[in-house]
Amino acid sequence: MAKTPRGWTGARTPSAIKRVRQAERRRAINQPRKSAAKTYAANAVRVATGTAEGDAATALAEAMRSVESLTIDAKDRATLLVGVLNVALDEVRTKGARPDIVIAGVPAAEPSLRQGLESGYRELAEYADDREDRVRLVDQANSVRSWTIQ
Repeated sequence: MAKTPRGWTGARTPSAIKRVRQAERRRAINQPRKSAAKTYAANAVRVATGTAEGDAATALAEAMRSVESLTIDAKDRATLLVGVLNVALDEVRTKGARPDIVIAGVPAAEPSLRQGLESGYRELAEYADDREDRVRLVDQANSVRSWTIQ
């Protein structure tokens, strides 16, 4: 569905028409890339965190490896990281540590996953819009911290 009427040029002078056409071309080129990258990242995480066949830790590592090459904004990347590391921590708790597998630069062992998760929550807290969200995210970071659990 078009966002502007078909015949609308947005301008009357030749230079203004040129600027409008350049902006439309830029939008046509950049928008599919951005939405495709976000869709790809979301699908990779859904596959990794869902009921995929095989080892979940390996699937999470592969999903994060594929996401690392995408250009997504820092807040989305941090949200993705926290979600994946949460699932990885649950996986390690139930099935045991797999330090040979590295998920987003973090070995799949409980202490290192906790450290990565804590830093992910703290990074998300930096992007929080209001104080309430920031406090909630810092509390989550504190609750996942290794020495807080002991």
